[in-house]
Amino acid sequence: MKLLQIYGGEQRARFTNREIRLDESLQPPDIKDNLEARLILLRRRLAEKSEVLRLIPEGRGRFRLDVRHPLVLVEHL
Repeated sequence: MKLLQIYGGEQRARFTNREIRLDESLQPPDIKDNLEARLILLRRRLAEKSEVLRLIPEGRGRFRLDVRHPLVLVEHL
């Protein structure tokens, strides 16, 4: 959701693993987690379930959010 919010607000689609890891608003779990492995799993899930969104690797520690249709973000309470 954070990536989509940045994409919608700043029209930015390129991200780094470092920026995601350092973002305090994401509240990572207490246990040291492997961000790269989680991003790979997210990329696979999006490939299986979404025709609109993809995460595309762009070199070591970098990726791009590929949005194929205009999005409207709605937060559920």
